[in-house]
Amino acid sequence: MGNNLNGRNAYIQDIDGSAGILVRFSANHSYNVGDEVEVEVSGQELSQFNGLLQVNNVQLDKSGALTSGNTPVVRTATVAEINANAEAWESTLVKISGATISGGGSPISGGKTVTDASGSIPMFTQSYATFASATTPSSAVNITAIVSDFNGKQIILRNMGDIQ
Repeated sequence: MGNNLNGRNAYIQDIDGSAGILVRFSANHSYNVGDEVEVEVSGQELSQFNGLLQVNNVQLDKSGALTSGNTPVVRTATVAEINANAEAWESTLVKISGATISGGGSPISGGKTVTDASGSIPMFTQSYATFASATTPSSAVNITAIVSDFNGKQIILRNMGDIQ
């Protein structure tokens, strides 16, 4: 999809997009965006990794896709709303309209800052993402991203299509 997310990690949100959690599998999974997934979490470890709540070390045979091709719910929000609700919205999708990304004209890879009229939030793209060398837009854009935490709140892109 974009390889910006670790292949063992799946950000799973409920059907209405109001809550989510990171599920870290014991091996790479093959789930796609829009898959409805069932995960057996009984007896699994619930932990925090650098501030991000996760269900850890889930064996692949403890999960399965029920349906595919669903459109995930995306919450439209300002940066200030994301910052104020980051913990409650962790591991869910948000859309920020009319935002700028620091480093316009440079590769999207690494740490950037997303700013709208209400504030700023860090955004991180892995150097190994398939779109890591894509050019960071210099003008205002709409951004769909996952609310995450890595020793502080941040957002992460799934792929370059998350910037419009």
